[in-house]
Amino acid sequence: MKVEITARNDGVSERAREYAEKKISKMSRFFERITSARVVLESEGDRHKAEMVLAAGGGATLVGEATDSESLYAAIDTAVDKLERQVKKHKEKLVERNRKRPR
Repeated sequence: MKVEITARNDGVSERAREYAEKKISKMSRFFERITSARVVLESEGDRHKAEMVLAAGGGATLVGEATDSESLYAAIDTAVDKLERQVKKHKEKLVERNRKRPR
């Protein structure tokens, strides 16, 4: 999986980038057809935002976005949790569709 991480402001540390990359790379554990991930981190004063977009096989695009006032790490965790739920739901849809297919 190709991971692209960008920061909109200089307030995002290298440690936060590595944390986001580690978290997003675990998504392939749930769904092996994820081809790329794009992560945008933004930190401005007390406002922290993490936006993650996954591109999966078959043209599916899954988006997780979180704005958190506590820390950038909490925003990353929230966005990853949202994406995890979406990935699991998407995979269940595909599995169910294949089960209903006549042989």
